Amino acid sequence: MEYTLNEVLIKPKREKYSRKNNPAVELMKKVVASKELDDLKQKDHYNYNVYQKLTLALNNITADSLRESKLFKQYPFFREQVEYCPEIDKNILPLSVDETLTQIVYRKNPESEKHIIKGINSTGVNELFNTGDMLTTVLKDVFQNVNVYEDRVRLLQYPFDSPISDNGIGFYRYYIMDTTYVEKDKCFQLSFVPNNPQDFGFTGTLYILADSTFRLKQCVLNLPAKTDVNFVESLKIVQGFGALPTGEWVQQTDDMLCEMNFFGGHFMVRRVTRNSDYAFEEISPTIFKRKGKEIKEVNAMMRDEEFWNQYRAQTDLTKSESNMGNFIDNLANIKGFKYIMIGLKALIESYVETGNPSKVDVGPINAMVSSNYVDGFRLRATAQTTANLHPQIFLK
Repeated sequence: MEYTLNEVLIKPKREKYSRKNNPAVELMKKVVASKELDDLKQKDHYNYNVYQKLTLALNNITADSLRESKLFKQYPFFREQVEYCPEIDKNILPLSVDETLTQIVYRKNPESEKHIIKGINSTGVNELFNTGDMLTTVLKDVFQNVNVYEDRVRLLQYPFDSPISDNGIGFYRYYIMDTTYVEKDKCFQLSFVPNNPQDFGFTGTLYILADSTFRLKQCVLNLPAKTDVNFVESLKIVQGFGALPTGEWVQQTDDMLCEMNFFGGHFMVRRVTRNSDYAFEEISPTIFKRKGKEIKEVNAMMRDEEFWNQYRAQTDLTKSESNMGNFIDNLANIKGFKYIMIGLKALIESYVETGNPSKVDVGPINAMVSSNYVDGFRLRATAQTTANLHPQIFLK
């Protein structure tokens, strides 16, 4: 007699994990106990530069779409903008790239920290919108920097427990996998997973120096597959640490890559961060008297290519990122594109321009049509003046 099975489900035996007499747990206790020694905030003063590049791209551009899509056939410049992303082994189409150079300045007593923005460079779809910088602001808010030395970090607008937090041993399970070398430093390789995969924690790998310092050389953080974060398909963060000539142990690199799926589209956000020029001399108190934590220099948006090449030394722009200006020019020249932009601006900005330059914008669009059970269907017309409307016209 023969039977046909639709499927066979094989489940592993339930894992038995114990923290008692676990060498991985004992190692992590030493890592947590020694992390304060590398906390820069133990210094009286410090300052360093942070170069950051944030790229938004259409994701998962397949060979079939390149071959069959009317968009790529009719407009070859779209095809030229597509490039291969080795980190995810997929083709992507970069839409915008934003670079910032920020100097972090810190004083311990009285404690104060300032972020001095020295350079801003933005190209891509952001340029097409009056509120284009809003996109960058939202992305930076959602994909905030992760400091694994803090007990709890905020990412994707959710709190996550760090794998080297004071409570990490109770939150995570650790496993010593191997000893390996990272940039000539011998390290213990530890894997970690949350006790509960649905908790807001990371999975990943820690590389701990195999010496008496128990310093973190590198960490790889992934978002667990079962974590319920809207729109996010995958997220990976890789951070690297190293010693300065003066002996301090500091973070040097921070790379993040996130794949998302929303409104039926596949997108990728890639953030590259490089820290450099660490210094620990006393800082002029004048800087700390300025209002606000974030200070933008007046010429931050007028930096030349020489300035940016100085800080891109470790991470150059890709071919498509460098070609972003030509891509946007070609996009604007598509027949009928201005009508598409009117619709997109109405959706994103809630206002429609009435001229070039526009003196009066119609909107907000989302408030012009309404309906309720008392009044029924209602229409209203509203508008706002812009900076292009000069008061003098009313004086004639």
